[in-house]
Amino acid sequence: MIGRFSPILSAFCLCAFGLSAQSREMIYVEGGDFVTSTGQSVQIASFYIDPYEVTIGDFARFVEATGYVTQAEKDKSTSLMGDEKGEGVNWRFDMWGRPVAPSAYDETPLSYVSYADMLVYCEWAGKRLIREEEWEYAFREGAKNSTFKYSGSNQGKRVAVMEDFDSVTTTRIGQKAPNALGIYDMSGNQNEICVVDDNRIIIRGGNFVDDASMATVQRAGRPLMPIAEVGNDHTWYFGFRCVK
Repeated sequence: MIGRFSPILSAFCLCAFGLSAQSREMIYVEGGDFVTSTGQSVQIASFYIDPYEVTIGDFARFVEATGYVTQAEKDKSTSLMGDEKGEGVNWRFDMWGRPVAPSAYDETPLSYVSYADMLVYCEWAGKRLIREEEWEYAFREGAKNSTFKYSGSNQGKRVAVMEDFDSVTTTRIGQKAPNALGIYDMSGNQNEICVVDDNRIIIRGGNFVDDASMATVQRAGRPLMPIAEVGNDHTWYFGFRCVK
């Protein structure tokens, strides 16, 4: 059962790690009518979204406050790129399975957490995982409904952290330009888990080694994943972004 955590303790931990509240302030996205990439007409309710993907630093504050142990830590290994087994690798490591210096935690996108781990983090933070249609709506800059190929531009190099443009690894969050809403890295850097419905999740946005087509608003061949089968899986390409 997922526990409840003290807002006072949460605020203390944010201060203790020196996080800039202003730089991480959630962005308001006004709702509206929207047609998804699959042709479904939906009504999007207004919501707040994190400007960045969840970082190691974000997760470290959660672990410091709660003592939470991730599935990868329980399993004592995880999946690295190239289907290699990473013994002892967990959320404190980068996408290559190398330990990240604590001084870089707040700049490094999180990996090696499961869907179940994400849910516990979200509840502690007073947020939730983003739904797929909300992700697409934010990618399209909300009611503006932009038609950019990538989130915020047709020029991939300007907004997308991907090997096709200039990056051979994940980079510090927010190094490319944001979209018009002020949201960074919706194209590339780390993949983002989105909720499709009560039974399925999907990966959106692509990561730095994906083909550039994965950084567009289309699903680009990403399979729907049954939660019952993958809820405790963890790997180098599982990242996420929160909303409320």
